[in-house]
Amino acid sequence: MGATAQSEGGVESGDSMPRNDPIGAVKSAEVPLWPLLSLSSFRATIVLVSLILVPGAFSVMSAHSSSSWFWLPLIVLGGAEFALVILLVTAVNLMLFLLFPADFYRDGLLGTAVVVALALGAYRKFGLWVDEGTPRGDRYKGFQPYIVGSTIALTAFFAVSLFFRNLSVFESAAWMTLYGFTSRSLPRLAPRARIQTSSVIVLVLSSICSLLLLEAGARLLWEPPQLNAAREPHEEAIFMLKPKASGRYLIDLNDQTKREVLFQISTQGLRNEYVPEKAPDEFRILLLGDSYTMGHGLRDDETFAHLLQRKLDKGFPLTKLRVINGGVGGYAPWQERIFLNERGFVHEPDLVILQLFPPNDVEGSTAKTNERLQAFNPEWNQVLRNYKRRNELPFATERWLVRHSRAYERLTKIMDRNGPAYSILSNFRLIPHASYPSLIPQTKRPYLAEVCLRDWYPELYRAWERYADDILGIASDCKERGIAIAVFAHSDINSLYPENWERLNQRWAETPYEMNKDIRLTAELCKTNDIPYIDVLLRMVAHGVPEEIFFKHDGHFAPTGARLVAEALYNYVTSRHLANP
Repeated sequence: MGATAQSEGGVESGDSMPRNDPIGAVKSAEVPLWPLLSLSSFRATIVLVSLILVPGAFSVMSAHSSSSWFWLPLIVLGGAEFALVILLVTAVNLMLFLLFPADFYRDGLLGTAVVVALALGAYRKFGLWVDEGTPRGDRYKGFQPYIVGSTIALTAFFAVSLFFRNLSVFESAAWMTLYGFTSRSLPRLAPRARIQTSSVIVLVLSSICSLLLLEAGARLLWEPPQLNAAREPHEEAIFMLKPKASGRYLIDLNDQTKREVLFQISTQGLRNEYVPEKAPDEFRILLLGDSYTMGHGLRDDETFAHLLQRKLDKGFPLTKLRVINGGVGGYAPWQERIFLNERGFVHEPDLVILQLFPPNDVEGSTAKTNERLQAFNPEWNQVLRNYKRRNELPFATERWLVRHSRAYERLTKIMDRNGPAYSILSNFRLIPHASYPSLIPQTKRPYLAEVCLRDWYPELYRAWERYADDILGIASDCKERGIAIAVFAHSDINSLYPENWERLNQRWAETPYEMNKDIRLTAELCKTNDIPYIDVLLRMVAHGVPEEIFFKHDGHFAPTGARLVAEALYNYVTSRHLANP
């Protein structure tokens, strides 16, 4: 049949219907692959089946499952013939996926090459669903400016994605090629529909104004972040309290109400107080510990440091006594040792009392070596990792944005992870990529009870050894300077409920627990090494109402808990270090 002849159905051949064809193919507007494709219902079925099966199959086979959904617009534009070819391509790729190693296939070097070749072949043979001059093309001509713009935008998107690690270079190049040929195969926009330079400028300026308005609204609605403002990076200890820092935060009380807590860091890097030079005959007590010592959730006059000072002043009015709060939230013993040598000994304490919270302290000992227990706190480990990586460009940029943009800070808080700036920069190919261990726990066991497992695994043994070495190191540093030391250890509210441990053992029967094993071993460590040990757990048990001792929302000491600790410390200090009043 000649090039200018008509088929029996009266459809003109491609020569009588000029179109913009960058591949140089001469093809009919609608030539069915087989007679069934001439039936509109069957053609629609082929397209629908392809829209469902193709993205689903490629999401299983691809290392980047989200990219598989970019098949949807290509199938819609290609029509039934193209959809049928892509279904065959999918079947071929499924065979390849089963025949070749998964890692080889997931790199996209084989499957994507087949897809590109066959997809371009389908374009060359069958054209596009919205080809100019076809009945369906005329029907959707009103949408063509948006379709052309979308394909150009997707081509640009995949061109940019070449510079990012989210997709492999080969996969990005393949998608860019497919969408690039798609955009060139579509009818060109009329001059009046083309985007003008002035429109682009208006779009850019309006976007900037929108961002500025969003930031202004965020500054009106939300207070600046406060808790992170209390810390500053430290080369050895990861972080320390930032001198002159201040702020506020809300806590949930046990009666379901909220209250605001203010905090102030002195110029010496301690909570709330400036410690003057030591007076003659003055007896000084330095309390060393974590957020329990610092007094998270407590007002200044509710911390056990303040309560101990008040009790000592009342019991020994003629003696010069000073209690120094050396607590830093989030610290483990190895960090407390650094703090003691850098900011503690300068105040010339006569007695150091070390507060220990083994559920966190043992896990915190792994931060020195980047080793992980099977159960750990991923959120806090992410905080520590961010401090360690603070000089890397993604983290430095993220930290700057959080510090200077209220809207961005709120976004990261809602996302409960690092923001989009970090994600974009950390995946940029031109920035060196640092590899870090996964922060996904190996088990769903409660991490605060991990150290109380009856049978330990190697990582837990090593973490305990580091924890014990740091306690002994603090004691050695004090003894070298002629400073007395005492230790007390406690846990959370579960340490006062035997029935909670019974439930744990029922839930995790294959890894049984021993109630308060961490406190028992800490006490034994101290007694073996002649370190005075203060049993605050005994006083908490005697109180009889565990709910009054701890805050329900995060497990820190409530005012009653701080008072009980202050009483235990007062009894120890007065019996071992002070004469009777």
